[in-house]
Amino acid sequence: MREKRHYFKYFIFFFTILTAVVMIQKVAFVPLEVSSSTIEMMKWLNQLKKDSLFKEMNTNIVKNNTEQYSLTPTHTMLTFPVSLQYKVYLIVTMDRSIQEQILEYGIGTYLPYQKNVIINEDIQQLQPKSFYYFSPIESFWKYDLGKEIVYIEGSTGEWLPDLNEQKIKNIVPTVLTFQETLTNAFQNRNLSFNPNDDLSWLSNHSQNEGIIDLSQIKSLLQANQRLMFVGSKYNNQVNFAYPIIGYHLWNQNQLYLAIYDDELDLVRYISIKDLLKYGQVIPIH
Repeated sequence: MREKRHYFKYFIFFFTILTAVVMIQKVAFVPLEVSSSTIEMMKWLNQLKKDSLFKEMNTNIVKNNTEQYSLTPTHTMLTFPVSLQYKVYLIVTMDRSIQEQILEYGIGTYLPYQKNVIINEDIQQLQPKSFYYFSPIESFWKYDLGKEIVYIEGSTGEWLPDLNEQKIKNIVPTVLTFQETLTNAFQNRNLSFNPNDDLSWLSNHSQNEGIIDLSQIKSLLQANQRLMFVGSKYNNQVNFAYPIIGYHLWNQNQLYLAIYDDELDLVRYISIKDLLKYGQVIPIH
């Protein structure tokens, strides 16, 4: 009897260690649970079909092919196919009443927060020590390579400078629920461009007066005026810029800008309220 108890204790010990290792991996596939919230999500996805980017989305395909990934203990990523090339993603969290809230969403060939976006192939094959999601703008993998700590951008897969993690603050995000109504949508891929072709924005964007009027932003996009979002993140250690190719307006008052990543062929929808915490919208002449 004592030997059996001794064996059982060792079994529990090794099982606990194995569970901890799996949890450290952070990004893992978990089957989607069917619930009332899933039904609400389907209704919300049908709202997205008002935008031509999402019109090919098939509800039956979504039901049978949704994948769920745990990014952090409080952030979950849902993905589902739209076509052979494109997938849609949602980043969701829970509020205190256990209601699901959407922090960002998008559609693309390559999706953020998945290891295949990492540019360095050697790093891509390694297991990260941890993953952090501070906001739709600030997220990163942390790799412990023994002799050095490496930080990789979660949304683009790019190599980041050494970060002072203690100084990075969680922002209070703007969120959507699955009960929202998409009241207006616009997108034009012809408004896209590669910010790296002209890096003048690195030095002179602070001299330009940013556009903060939401109606003006919508009007300029509809008039085919190219706009760029320019900002800095990680305590001003990293400058970044994205072309804006459209927007979604939820409930007539919540504007989400469509920022485009040419390298990933990815459109991400992020609340302008969250974006303006990191930078500004400027016109491209």
